[in-house]
Order: sequence, then structure tokens, then C-alpha cells
Amino acid sequence: MDAVSHGAWGATLLRSRALVGWAVLTGLLPDLLPALYGIYRYRGEFFKDITNQSFANHPELTYVILYRWCHSLIPISILTGITLAFAPSWTVLAIPYYLHLLLDVPTHRGIWATRLFYPLSDAHVEGWDWWRHPWVSVGNWAVLVGVNIYFFTR
Repeated sequence: MDAVSHGAWGATLLRSRALVGWAVLTGLLPDLLPALYGIYRYRGEFFKDITNQSFANHPELTYVILYRWCHSLIPISILTGITLAFAPSWTVLAIPYYLHLLLDVPTHRGIWATRLFYPLSDAHVEGWDWWRHPWVSVGNWAVLVGVNIYFFTR
């Protein structure tokens, strides 16, 4: 799923004015961390490459490994456990992160397929790439808008 909708889903799910910024951030984090690496590593070439899609089709191995770690349940679950032990009120911010991973499972395939138990397993679902199938994004945004209309009109 696209990064913007991950942030919007995080804010929608937590529905807290005090935490909205943090909810958006943690919803974006699985994509944001690899992107920051790409920006640092490739500077302006990272954005240029995204537009012609050669990076998406043939990414550097280090980027793929970081992407898979950020899209795995294992590191976020360890971090959530540590947060639960030391700052339990902040554990709610793990929800947008987990939702990001769950939304990515049916909306990614191939090298970008979400491997939920990486590095212990390479198992994954071959979903529909949201960027190749516009109906996936349209459906996602329709549900997102519908859920928000429902909550705002209650």
C-alpha cells in the first residue's frame, strides 16, 4: 500500500488528537526507514531512480535486507515488548506499525512481498502490487474515507 495511506490508517485507527502525529509516523515507519537509507546512500539519484523504476525492479541487496527487516513482525514485536516493559502507555503506537505490515501482505509481490517472519523465514504471499493495480488503491482509499466519515458523523 502507498505510504500516505499507511499514515492515514495509523491516524484513523488510533483516533487520538494527542497521538495523531506519532500514529502517522509509526504507520509510515516501515517504509520511511528504508527510504531514509536510500536518500542517504544515493542522494538525489534515489528520487530520480524511483521515477524510472529501475531501482524498484533491481534494488541493491542492502536496501532489500533493510526493507525486509522493517517489514518483519520480529523486530517490531521485540521493540513493542521492550516498550511495554518501560513505557507501557506508548505501546499503542505499535498498532499503526503492525497495521502497515498487515496491509502490505496482500498488496505486494515478488521482491517487495512482505516476509512477516524475516529473517527466520522467507515465506510470503504473492499479493497484488498496489502500484500496478489501481483498483487496490481506489478500494483502500474508499474504505479509509468511509471509515473516517463513519467516525466523524457518529
